[in-house]
Amino acid sequence: MKKNITINLCGSLYAIDEDACEVLEQYLQNMQRYFGRRDGGDEIVDDIEHRVAELFAELKAQGVEAINIEHVRDIISRIGNPEEMDDGEADADAAPEQPQAEQDSPSAEQPRYKSWFAGRRLFRDPDDKVLGGVISGLSKFCGSTDPLPWRIIFIALLCFSFSTAGIVYLIAWALIPVAQTAEDRLKMRGRPVNPETLNEELMRGATRAGDYLRSDGFRSTARGFFGSLSYLIGWCFKLLSLFVIGAFILASVVTVGMLLFVCYAGPDAAVGSGLIEREMADVLQQAPAMIWMSWGALLSGLLLLGILFYVLVRSLLHRPTDEPMRPTTRVTLLVLAVLSFASCLTLGVFLVAHYDRVERDLYTQNGIYIPRWEQQNLAESGWEVSQVKGCNGKGYFLGWTDCFDEEGGAHYLKFERDKGAKRWSFNAVRSEELPEGDYHLEALTEVDGMGAKIFRMEGKERVFTAVPPTDLNDNGNIVYMDSVALSSITILPASFARADSLNKLRDEADDWSWVRSPTFHHPGGVITYGFTGSMRSPASEAELYRIAVVPENKAQK
Repeated sequence: MKKNITINLCGSLYAIDEDACEVLEQYLQNMQRYFGRRDGGDEIVDDIEHRVAELFAELKAQGVEAINIEHVRDIISRIGNPEEMDDGEADADAAPEQPQAEQDSPSAEQPRYKSWFAGRRLFRDPDDKVLGGVISGLSKFCGSTDPLPWRIIFIALLCFSFSTAGIVYLIAWALIPVAQTAEDRLKMRGRPVNPETLNEELMRGATRAGDYLRSDGFRSTARGFFGSLSYLIGWCFKLLSLFVIGAFILASVVTVGMLLFVCYAGPDAAVGSGLIEREMADVLQQAPAMIWMSWGALLSGLLLLGILFYVLVRSLLHRPTDEPMRPTTRVTLLVLAVLSFASCLTLGVFLVAHYDRVERDLYTQNGIYIPRWEQQNLAESGWEVSQVKGCNGKGYFLGWTDCFDEEGGAHYLKFERDKGAKRWSFNAVRSEELPEGDYHLEALTEVDGMGAKIFRMEGKERVFTAVPPTDLNDNGNIVYMDSVALSSITILPASFARADSLNKLRDEADDWSWVRSPTFHHPGGVITYGFTGSMRSPASEAELYRIAVVPENKAQK
């Protein structure tokens, strides 16, 4: 539904649509502005108004009840170039007189140089704006017809300039005038201002206004509070998505650079420069084809991210008056996005699976998979895992706790039942050299089932000491020990000799147990001891914080 109004034009009344009336007023005002500076200009404008009135009368005689914007556009086109109504003297009067010397000089007739910005003025473009029209006006001032690349550059500057670009934009918004008239819009694009170009600009404005009023953009200006709020939230979500995708693109570009370095210098050089870990270098040397799979996945991902970035930017900066994306372009982008997504996903899944298989084969010894970093941690702790079955399938054998160490904590040995395994077993050993004497084993453990033991080697035989499991309340025996019993644990740090520390130990290590083996005589030399177990479901884990061979004289002391 459109609003009709009645206007008085040259003494006659005409019904006209509101939007058509606005275009007609703009046309007549621009003609008045142009011809008003000339002698006899008012008569020319009056002739134009009478000509418009005659054409309105013809439409009324044809039975047109209300003149619409299409009629106004047709009338402006039929009037043609207003120069035809000029007597030819206006141009001569309007042209400034030049000295005879300048008229006779060749440089005055054919200037050898003309500044690019001659005749141009910087305006804010109200017809193609997202916020204030600054970027669109600047692009047209510099001769560009598409402000989209300028807006992308501005968004990039906004991301990396810490809001400086935003402050500059606000200042420019406040200082740069808006192109309100057809003459301003011509100067903004550097076009000459004459009746012909004014007529073309008015026709373009009438076409643009009609398209805009028929579009959803016109209805959007009448949206209510909640509609505006939802539009703002959607715009902010798109902007946030744009930043996220931009971050992914930046990360992908960095990854491409790293991959180029790996291809050029080799995996060992990449490890030396800190770009990749030693494990990844070992896998790449074992399976060089993974580098080419990585290239395919990265380039496919970059193409997909680039398409999403372009679509989001276009959606953010799109105006109702802009031309929609061509169907062939949409189909092409959609096909490319689907193909790049499928390629990236397929190569990524295959790459991860292949990497995992190669890495597992590379670091599996005697049927036990232990990643390189875990091997290093075990070696630093003095442990050698010699048997696992139905547990620790991911290759992790060490945890971290500070229950018994007030100075930052320490590693502990950890075995976990694999999902679905009904019976599981483990064995870990360590060795040290000791002088002859009487000793016993002490250990701090947490085991939630029967079957775990500590042991020492006596010749080729193992001498076991059973490890007590946690009770039904998941408590170990430490929580039930008094201060005298706790103080007899020799493998605790010296700080736990205080009463307050013992109370803290009882509170924080309530699920751990202390186990002590019988005294034995060691003839001197290397002694081997360790932690082992053969357990059934539902027991799920067995942990050993510390085990030590303790001299009897130290225990008695």
